[in-house]
Amino acid sequence: MSRQIKTIGIVGGLGPESTIEYYRQIIARYREQISDGIYPPIIIQSMDVPELLRQCGANEFRDSCSSAVAHESRGSSQT
Repeated sequence: MSRQIKTIGIVGGLGPESTIEYYRQIIARYREQISDGIYPPIIIQSMDVPELLRQCGANEFRDSCSSAVAHESRGSSQT
């Protein structure tokens, strides 16, 4: 019986060190629950930090999230 695993998305761009730490923690928790030797599917979207901060300051954070999702959706449909 195969199990359907959902893909998780991480918004990065604040620095590779923090993204690496998130990734490690997600993998560790996944392995605590499932010991199949497989890595869970993860998408890491690096953001333009100055633009993200500008949008947050202008109360346009929802636009940033929508842009990231649209960007990833376009990328995955091209493969």
